[in-house]
Amino acid sequence: MLKKLLLSFVFVIATSSQFAHAALELVITDGINSARPIAIVPFRWEGAEPLPHDVSAVIASDLQRSGKFSPVATSKMPQTPYSETEVNFDAWTNLGVDSLLTGSITKNAEGQYVVNYQLIDIVRGQLTKGQSRALSDEGQLVLSKDHVLFNKKATVPGNRLREYAHRISDLVYEELTGEKGAFLTRISYVVVNDKDKYPYQLRVADYDGFNERLVLRSKQPLCLQHGLQTVKAAYVAPEWPAESSS
Repeated sequence: MLKKLLLSFVFVIATSSQFAHAALELVITDGINSARPIAIVPFRWEGAEPLPHDVSAVIASDLQRSGKFSPVATSKMPQTPYSETEVNFDAWTNLGVDSLLTGSITKNAEGQYVVNYQLIDIVRGQLTKGQSRALSDEGQLVLSKDHVLFNKKATVPGNRLREYAHRISDLVYEELTGEKGAFLTRISYVVVNDKDKYPYQLRVADYDGFNERLVLRSKQPLCLQHGLQTVKAAYVAPEWPAESSS
């Protein structure tokens, strides 16, 4: 279970100078054989310069690490739809995929990223051909689009795009499993670098090792209790701009 593997703060100690610059990597193997196929379609980017982070790749990695999902390789995707109206439900069903995430990213005048994304139930869409209907509040028969599990939009600061990708992973994970995701978890750890003036260094990073930050340096060994208190004081849960749903 993902929640059992990822704590709010995971405290580890590195005792070699070589580790100081090594990338952190968590490999979860439990549940891989029963992982559900899912499609994370590369988000369409409507900008001139490259994005600082590949949002869809971050999401796919998150879900794969959970052990509950097996993202389809981009090279094996039968199509790359950017909205639910473009989805070929039969093609994805034949591939064994029952859920698909797609979206697009633009940049506004303030330099922030506007992220639109949809999670689609392929099985339901295939059964109804995306044409299921329901009565509106006015008593009219309208398209219900009940195959769209959620349709969200958020405006994200440029320096938090990768972090927001983890947020999307949490939303997808919760929608499909009924459990809270933990991809926004941060880990804290002590690095011992004998060549540094302050050999004992408390660092914090995303659970997957990215966005590493130095929190505290010391000439003396760092106490576990003190280290955790420092991390909790320095980092709080991220606040996101309001997400709109439709």
